[in-house]
Amino acid sequence: MDSLMGIGLALIDPQRWNRYAYALNNPLRYLDQNGKWPASVHEAIIRAAFRQLSPTAIDAILNGNNAVDNVVTGHLSRNAYQHGLSAPGQDPREARHAADGFIATQVALARNFDAAGHWLRACFSLG
Repeated sequence: MDSLMGIGLALIDPQRWNRYAYALNNPLRYLDQNGKWPASVHEAIIRAAFRQLSPTAIDAILNGNNAVDNVVTGHLSRNAYQHGLSAPGQDPREARHAADGFIATQVALARNFDAAGHWLRACFSLG
């Protein structure tokens, strides 16, 4: 049975993930100069980072990620903090604070869902 607590800190701390996965382990050939990864690369990163989870759990994470990356609303300037960016004219410290708050909220939601036995909702929140 999957459990958020069983996953450990490594999966909820992006700084512990493989830093070359975004470039398919070849950062000299594949560059992402403007921070707009192709969806296929983004999906590959998630699948690699969470490969020990069930396919259903990975799909829930991908669905959560897609909700944030929604083409219509996810990439609006007002949601830049959800992607670790600052909106035009926004103080970077303010954007960082908003991003930290967003992440903390999603992790808290995931923990609450997991504690209530809603594993797939927890995965969606992490996504």
